Amino acid sequence: MKPKIFHFKSIVECPQSEVFEWHMRPGALTRLIPDWERITVTERDPRGLSNGSTVLLEVPIGPFKRKWLAVHQNVLPPNSFQDIQREGPFSSWVHTHAFESKENGAATAVVDTIEYKLPLGILTHPLASKFVERKLERTFRFRHDTLQCDLRAHQPGAPQKILLSGASGLIGTQLSAFLSSLGHTPITLVRRAPRNSTEIQWSPERQELNPSQLHGVQHVIHLSGESIADGRWTKEKKERIVTSRVHSTHFLSEVLAGLKSPPKTFVSASGVGFYGDTGENVVDEDQPKGSLFLSEVAEQWEGATEPAARAGIRTVHARLGMVVSARGGALSKMILPFSLGLGGPLGAGKQYISWISIQDVLLALHHLLFTDSLSGPVNLVSPYPVTNREFTQTLGKVLGRPTFLTVPEPVLRLALGQMARELLLASTRVRPKKLVESNFSFAFPQLSDALRHTLGRSEPSR
Repeated sequence: MKPKIFHFKSIVECPQSEVFEWHMRPGALTRLIPDWERITVTERDPRGLSNGSTVLLEVPIGPFKRKWLAVHQNVLPPNSFQDIQREGPFSSWVHTHAFESKENGAATAVVDTIEYKLPLGILTHPLASKFVERKLERTFRFRHDTLQCDLRAHQPGAPQKILLSGASGLIGTQLSAFLSSLGHTPITLVRRAPRNSTEIQWSPERQELNPSQLHGVQHVIHLSGESIADGRWTKEKKERIVTSRVHSTHFLSEVLAGLKSPPKTFVSASGVGFYGDTGENVVDEDQPKGSLFLSEVAEQWEGATEPAARAGIRTVHARLGMVVSARGGALSKMILPFSLGLGGPLGAGKQYISWISIQDVLLALHHLLFTDSLSGPVNLVSPYPVTNREFTQTLGKVLGRPTFLTVPEPVLRLALGQMARELLLASTRVRPKKLVESNFSFAFPQLSDALRHTLGRSEPSR
């Protein structure tokens, strides 16, 4: 039987050589895996993307997982390369990545062509081909949109060596890949034994970190901290929330401050919980601390960076809002009930949510690294906060599901206690004043667009 052919094309406002080089870098593959897919890169060829190099993936097939081994062939810089399935879910699969220079070299046509054959067992099913084609359409729309966004952050200059903590989390995993795809060298702090030269072992609890291993680090992004959204806030849980943030931040700040050649920039995560319950009032970085537990946590967290700031390191507190990503966080927990038509507002639904897309988190953190005028608190949120009811209705519309069910406030308070009061029912209406004034450009300022991108529900673009 003749192979099926899938074709997807878009124009990127970037020279051909830069687009090709982006695909060659180690972070590109991770960035191109859709947010909603549970695909894992399990093994990379140390030769990188070159003729004969391989990559091993683990892909979900229904409730099961299967290996997908691909080999790269016909790597012809800066025009094209292929990846060919050697083992995997298809009878055959040849993916040709082509790059055509356009607009006198100022832009590039990115053309993906896939020739594939379905497994024999499902060839006769009339819906199989349509299902695969729709899935490919969603996947490559996401890939091309992500490529467009990432390349916007590309800027001339020497690649930087950037130290990351919390690199295995929702933000850190994507941030490491994002920085790598732009040509930088992310070095990650890990608590286990290092697996390669880009990892450094540390233990903030035992105050163990070898300063000599930080030689040449130009920027630091610190994301470590225990999740605040897992279960009730018992006394022990609240202590871990505080200590996991404050102790690790203070220890890292002291180490950086003591280096002979300290980094230029230290970006440390914080949260918009700093402002407490603001009701309908719009607040920005000039607003004083609120009165909630999360306000106290954020104040101590930010205060722990003082050793670095005193040493002359430009220190930024990235006050993050709710990160919108299908990979994890609050949204990932909503997908199943909302898909079943069981979603709805929490309490009255009037409380504001200050949110930001995962793509804009990456772009904003990169912006903080390379914008020397920014220091102190910077709100990482969309310019358009929404109420809980608006968030619910928008998610329901994107998924094509009703959102009639309401979770009463007393039920939430009874089930989750203080966590419900502060995390689910408190209103935080925050404005990204410093980002906007420093000319940061949001990729997904509107919630509907952010949800469609991360869930693969974008309107067809071709």
